[in-house]
Amino acid sequence: GLVDISKNMLAQYFPEMKKASSKCKFNDCLHINEPECNVIIELKNGFIAETRYINYLNMLEENKNYRFNNYNHQL
Repeated sequence: GLVDISKNMLAQYFPEMKKASSKCKFNDCLHINEPECNVIIELKNGFIAETRYINYLNMLEENKNYRFNNYNHQL
């Protein structure tokens, strides 16, 4: 799991997304469906590979599930 990487920092590990995210409207943009997300704009314009973006989304989902399954259910 991606235990040591917060969901807000994950895009910074993708160089093309890191560069594009500097122009997003919101500083805490997760690049999923936020308005004026420059990562989504560059994805639609072909400047970010769809496979890379899908990997990013999968990692976000895995991180959420890993944390939920391993930390939220501990008693």
